[in-house]
Amino acid sequence: MARFIGGFFLVSAPWYLVVYTFTGNPVFPFLNVIFKSPLWPLENTMMNLAKFGLGKSFTALISLPLAITYQTKYFDETLLPGGMGLAILVAVPFCFGIWRTYRAVYLYLGFTVVVYSVIWALSAQYVRYYMPAYAILTLLSTITPHLWPIA
Repeated sequence: MARFIGGFFLVSAPWYLVVYTFTGNPVFPFLNVIFKSPLWPLENTMMNLAKFGLGKSFTALISLPLAITYQTKYFDETLLPGGMGLAILVAVPFCFGIWRTYRAVYLYLGFTVVVYSVIWALSAQYVRYYMPAYAILTLLSTITPHLWPIA
């Protein structure tokens, strides 16, 4: 786990340092009330996240894979229904095969997607913010059936 966390910081830290150097805020334009970058207003009024998503109830969270696949209008103002493709819907059953393998890289990627998805679902259900996990999820949903042992 320490190698995973170290690798994560090794890959992500340079970006935050570059952004902090140019703007004075490592997560620019977010959290500008704390970092007070002169390049952005202190209060971010451009956030309209409240009108996107299904909510945070248990039934809403369970129905996220189906909704993001077929009802993408709830997660973005520009996507047509089905615009995200089938990767999320396909990944739900396929990714269960990851837990049957003992390959650490697949477990780390699966753990990362699960944690990111939970944080995304409980904070900002906007499809743009799911794209980093979507790339990993697409990889896992296509590679996992090949990991299953042939019966």
